[in-house]
Amino acid sequence: MVDVTPEVCCETAADQVADVAGQSREWVDGMLIHRQGSLQDSNMTAIGLHRMVKSGEAYQVSARHGLVPVEHHGEALDLELEAISHAHNNPPEHVVISAIWDTGVVVDGGQENVLGDNVVFQIQTQATEIAIPVLEATPLHLGYYGAVLVDEGAVVRFPNQAYPIWKLSLGQRYIDGFIMTPQGQGFYLEYHHDRPHWHQPLTEDSGGYYILAKEVGSDADGHTQYHVTGFHIPYGKAVYTRQGAIHCDAALTGQNWLVGYTDSEDFSTALVRNANGDWVKLSASALRPDRGWHP
Repeated sequence: MVDVTPEVCCETAADQVADVAGQSREWVDGMLIHRQGSLQDSNMTAIGLHRMVKSGEAYQVSARHGLVPVEHHGEALDLELEAISHAHNNPPEHVVISAIWDTGVVVDGGQENVLGDNVVFQIQTQATEIAIPVLEATPLHLGYYGAVLVDEGAVVRFPNQAYPIWKLSLGQRYIDGFIMTPQGQGFYLEYHHDRPHWHQPLTEDSGGYYILAKEVGSDADGHTQYHVTGFHIPYGKAVYTRQGAIHCDAALTGQNWLVGYTDSEDFSTALVRNANGDWVKLSASALRPDRGWHP
């Protein structure tokens, strides 16, 4: 996979990544994902490790250079604290889904899940496609779901002692060529209580949508209700998602991204299914220009 942002540092040799990360070669091989679908440009490929960010350090966000270490100072934005402080924001436009997060059904994770096996998110519908609104990412809208919009030049701190940020290439046809095939096993939602997420586009072709969801109560039948919204992350910005937030980044696209991910001791990845057990595609609904972003 071509690295089109060579100015953003990236270690590609697996043995060197293991040394930098302080991890085993087996761990590195699991993190350096390469998922190639049946269509051209339907891949999700890890080009290499950008850097290990650490809780005791501060980093400046740069579209040109990624996350740049800076001298630690008290004004650095605590990303996790910021992410949990806006949970009571008014909800943005969303779709309401009634579903069962069924942990009693376990499906082999295969190559599409670096965390492990999957469970099932069974939506109480017969539909095989649900259109979700896709909005331009804003601080208020993201805050409702436990996420933070980070501006170019911001100085930030991460919560984890050591957290890997990878450089990825995200194909334009990854959904149709991989996710919605037997290889990918369909759309999913997931959370990890001990790890955050980081998404930063490095090229202006960045597109697609980042899905965030939130449990909000129960319907009349006792099924859990969720608000679900998609977000476009513009070039020159980044999105931090708090530990434990429900999300899916499979619909993001672009030549190069910085994405934070690693293994987790407290996670759940749920394949999206309808009441009949059929796959459900979470597609983007077209919005008017005054209300959101057109996919």
